Amino acid sequence: LDQCVHHPLLYFPVFYSLKEVVAGGTAAEGLTKYSENYKEDMVALWKVWIPATIFNFTFSPMWMRIPTVATTSLLWTCILSAMRGSNDLEVMEPEESMDLFAGYKISKTHGIVTHKLDGSRDHLIITAHGADRVGLIHTFAEFCHSYGASISESKMVRMGGQFMVMMIVSMDPKATPEFRAGLQQQLGDIADVSTQDITEAARA
Repeated sequence: LDQCVHHPLLYFPVFYSLKEVVAGGTAAEGLTKYSENYKEDMVALWKVWIPATIFNFTFSPMWMRIPTVATTSLLWTCILSAMRGSNDLEVMEPEESMDLFAGYKISKTHGIVTHKLDGSRDHLIITAHGADRVGLIHTFAEFCHSYGASISESKMVRMGGQFMVMMIVSMDPKATPEFRAGLQQQLGDIADVSTQDITEAARA
């Protein structure tokens, strides 16, 4: 009952739905991913729980059954986290030439933006990385503010002593040339910075 009813009809749907909502998507998108992965997920589940359950009720004394279930549950949580815990990036065909950034999908071929940006402003994707230090993000934020720009979305990560940030910055079109020039001049010494203009895609 647990393996054939509870997990496929309740456990996995709730897991995928919550994971997608926390990542900024919708429960429906989570259920769609579950429908694509359910066979692999169920096989992995059965490989862990069926042998563990047989062993537990066949060989474990009464006092050991609860610790055995708890240990198996911990093992299964680690396996599921390794399989499905990370944010999933879609595998896309070369001709689609899709960039995935901070929840926005930008098609260089078709100019599709799945999340609407203000069409009256310019929009840049900025990526930067450099040695981690206190105040790095504050410096970026102050720079953006000085040009009247706003950070629409951002993702940050620290790995191996390096700090990396990706952000979509929106601004008045008149400020864009000076902003791009100033970005390299004022911040180029503390981080390797690159920009990509996605304004046309946002307005399409």
